[in-house]
Amino acid sequence: MALTLILRGGTVFDGTGRAPVVADVAVEEAWRQEIRRRVAAYERGEAVLHDADDVMAEAKRIAP
Repeated sequence: MALTLILRGGTVFDGTGRAPVVADVAVEEAWRQEIRRRVAAYERGEAVLHDADDVMAEAKRIAP
């Protein structure tokens, strides 16, 4: 199960800004695998990192 930044079925956000609360075991496991994949890519030097200020500026620019 591939996850994207848009589709997060079964995920409930609690509004605290912390990690989401996952209501579906399969989705929770998919997130665990995705986190492992991303950490491994970072550790191999393969991850593309973006400055948080640049990301927020772009989000504000394209938000309706």
